[in-house]
Amino acid sequence: MHKVWYIIPFLLFLFSCDDGQGKKEKDSPVSGRLLLFADESFRPVVDAQAGTFQALYKDAVIQPHYVSETEAINSLLNRKTEVVVAGRSLTDKERNFFKESQLMVAENKIASDAVAFLVHKDSPLESLKIEQLSDIFSGTATSWAHIDAALDDQEIHVVFDQSGSANYRLLNDSLQFSKNDIKVFAAGSNASVVDYIHKHPEAIGVIGANWISDLDDPEVLDRLNHVKVLDIEALNSNGEYEVFSPFQSDLLSGRYPFLRDIYLINLTSRAGLPTGFASFVLSDRGQRIVLKDGLMPAVVPGREVHVVR
Repeated sequence: MHKVWYIIPFLLFLFSCDDGQGKKEKDSPVSGRLLLFADESFRPVVDAQAGTFQALYKDAVIQPHYVSETEAINSLLNRKTEVVVAGRSLTDKERNFFKESQLMVAENKIASDAVAFLVHKDSPLESLKIEQLSDIFSGTATSWAHIDAALDDQEIHVVFDQSGSANYRLLNDSLQFSKNDIKVFAAGSNASVVDYIHKHPEAIGVIGANWISDLDDPEVLDRLNHVKVLDIEALNSNGEYEVFSPFQSDLLSGRYPFLRDIYLINLTSRAGLPTGFASFVLSDRGQRIVLKDGLMPAVVPGREVHVVR
């Protein structure tokens, strides 16, 4: 993976200046219009970054378009956009495509988050062992009674946002499941997964942790009032089970079993708005937004310490 680090303060200052006649560049790192394609799992943090950037730079318009991860990457390959946000970096085949097309592309990790597992608010479950999750996704456990004899003998429904999403790919890579082995349903979005779980006690939902990570957000608190987020139990080096949650403390420590990195991938053929926005997201201010959102920043923001003598 190739990383490009930008000279952020100089770049943003340079293109924030006018041309001496009170007119600003129509297309620069801080002005113009950008159609950004992102996996819908990352909507909260992308919205926060785009909103702050536009508030700072009034001549910039960032238009996020939320799709599956597969669609986001394909939009970059097909030149429908110059910037995507996805839960993975490019494959060697995709990098070779850009190289053969004589296009320069930058891949930057901007944050880490995870997938979270949801059940109905009234479920007696508080956690699941990784082995139990594997049984659910392999089709070995088809009802909740197979997980715990004390649970209702209801058929388990697995609910994702959509096929081709970052959530779906991560779970498929981790648990190697087949849609033919389980009863799986695509709700269409992460918010719809929450709504489905709220109404269906037999279901288990998979969403991006970003949708439940900012505990200062009233919308997040409302979601958490309607569903229960399961902890995950995994064996430690001593062969004992430890309990981990998809919230910031276990993301920062790297202990939660279903972590993933979030990448901003952009074409760098010109010093326009795509590079300016990428620079901002990787800047101290952009990384503080990631931290505020309850995720793990790629670059831990610095802290000023004032000493009074």
